[in-house]
Amino acid sequence: MYARELLAGDDPAHVHAAERRLLEALLALAHVCYHTGDATATVDGLRPTPYEAQHTLSESQLRELSRAPQQWLLAEHRQLLEAIERACARGWHTEAAALLDLVTDYLDVYVGRGKVIRLHTLIRDAALAAGNEGAAWRAEYDRNHQRLSQGLLAEATAGIQQCMEAFERLEMPYELAHALGALGFCLYHAGELEEAVATCRRAVEAAEHLRDDLLMAAALRDLGSVLGTLDRYAEAVDHLNRATALVRRHGSRTSTANVLGRLAGVALQHGDLSTARSAVDEAIKVLHSDDPYGTTWLLCLEARITVAEGHPEEALRLATRAGSCFMELGDQRGENLARIAEGEALIALGRPDDAASLLEAAASALEGLGADLMAGHARQLRSQVEADGGSIPRPPARSR
Repeated sequence: MYARELLAGDDPAHVHAAERRLLEALLALAHVCYHTGDATATVDGLRPTPYEAQHTLSESQLRELSRAPQQWLLAEHRQLLEAIERACARGWHTEAAALLDLVTDYLDVYVGRGKVIRLHTLIRDAALAAGNEGAAWRAEYDRNHQRLSQGLLAEATAGIQQCMEAFERLEMPYELAHALGALGFCLYHAGELEEAVATCRRAVEAAEHLRDDLLMAAALRDLGSVLGTLDRYAEAVDHLNRATALVRRHGSRTSTANVLGRLAGVALQHGDLSTARSAVDEAIKVLHSDDPYGTTWLLCLEARITVAEGHPEEALRLATRAGSCFMELGDQRGENLARIAEGEALIALGRPDDAASLLEAAASALEGLGADLMAGHARQLRSQVEADGGSIPRPPARSR
């Protein structure tokens, strides 16, 4: 594992060969870890760049080193990240992309999304230098997907739009379908709902053409979310239920929890607290604690459901905890959505002035990120609270 360091002052050809052996060994181990874990059937993010490592490790060595995948990845994360950097410097962009793809789902929240974005940039530039435009655009798409996870919606939207156009031009249908779904998500949060519906429908058609169940689940999830905001609740629930059925059959626990969380959010938006509670409880039960990002989103959602159910003290505790976790994860959009949840709890506790300042701060921050839909919700909530003397406006109770 440390061949490069041991040969640092030796013949450059030997150092080159040692680096290559180290890279191939890391690729083989990362491949085993990836397929042992929960990342292989996700509805978000591109599947890893195909690559078959040329290594000398035996099957027993692979099993022994990777028997605890996440622990190994975290213990060797510096070695992994440096190997990707060195591969880019050597011009091995395919191998660098394959290794980063295999470890991103485990390391992005632990080493910081900023570092992962930097690595995608290095891969993009190495691919461009090698004349591989398709690989360069894949890296650029991954880079913008990380920006989206940081909550930087305005920046991510422009970048994903460019990627979508490039994938269409280069005839990369799988990547195009992913980019359509991501763009629909961005347009939805920007408040461009009719355009979001049209883009999500294109994503559904692309997934159907590819006969890809996980792509279809992602597209139906996003389409259902947008339709719910347009007050087409029955249609929204139908799409979300179809997405849920697909991820239960073909997806990971993370993906199942993600889709259930979207169903809970749409149900809450329409006053269907029974469906909202049932969906969020199942999502929390399904999701494992090793996914801090998904866990935090569900925590924030549970806070909003809990205050709607009439338990503001517990809701405030959950929302405050979610806000702290989002801050640690570097998710600015999530951090401010947690502020909205805190504001709702404070209103229910009879503290409208405290809620008003929190909601205004959240609205301003979300506007700066390009999340106009939720910024408008925060401002509308504050205005209604002030007009109604400190009560939370709720939709009439309904069921499916």
